[in-house]
Amino acid sequence: SKTLLRGSVLGTIIGIIPGTGSNIAAWFSYNEAKRASRTPEKFGTGFVEGVAATESANNAVCGGALVPLLTLGVPGDSVTAVFLGGLIIHGLAPGPRLFVDHPDVVSGLFTGVIIANLFMVLFGFIAVKFSARLLSVPKKQLLTAIIIFCFIGSYSINQNPLDVLTMLGFGLLGYVCQRYDFSQSALCIAMILGPIAEQNLRLALLDSDLSPAVFFTRPISLAFIVLSALSLAVPLYRHWKTFNREHQAPLSA
Repeated sequence: SKTLLRGSVLGTIIGIIPGTGSNIAAWFSYNEAKRASRTPEKFGTGFVEGVAATESANNAVCGGALVPLLTLGVPGDSVTAVFLGGLIIHGLAPGPRLFVDHPDVVSGLFTGVIIANLFMVLFGFIAVKFSARLLSVPKKQLLTAIIIFCFIGSYSINQNPLDVLTMLGFGLLGYVCQRYDFSQSALCIAMILGPIAEQNLRLALLDSDLSPAVFFTRPISLAFIVLSALSLAVPLYRHWKTFNREHQAPLSA
């Protein structure tokens, strides 16, 4: 379907971008599927299109994340970062020379990825009947288990009670965002990419003698600025157009 195809393409593209990962791909694909759907009010209730959008993007990230790893030696997400460590342990340096010096490793990797995806399809068809039974778990028990694991997970990382309070604070923030229709995916992306963007912003300013003009004179950075401006302007224009249409109709009547 269109949802699966859209999620797969978005997941692959986001996976190619270093530092993103499956979480951002899933949120982004979910948001795009919701905007393109004729029944967006069904999203968040276990709607099939929402599940298909997130899972297709989540799975597609794995293949896309291998692109920057094998070509540039830069891991696309946390999984490929572990894979990078494994290659280095075996004396293999990811990059363009890997394809020349060790083509057998690259071909074996590609073959393994194809075989793994085929087995995923097979095991998915086998396990779908058993996995569907999880939906019969009462919500009270399921939510109780989730809350308990949230407390255990937030405390067990550093054994710091402050982490538990931080988890509760962000849980409250998430509830407020959902209650007043704020974009949770945008907040998730900002939290992950925000520190990376700030660090590279400082490096770019230091390299250009603190001149912000460097962002407007380089074609790549300028293209991203234009795309960012359009992503803000287009929804505002649509909202303004819809607002005018709704308020002009009673007057004309």
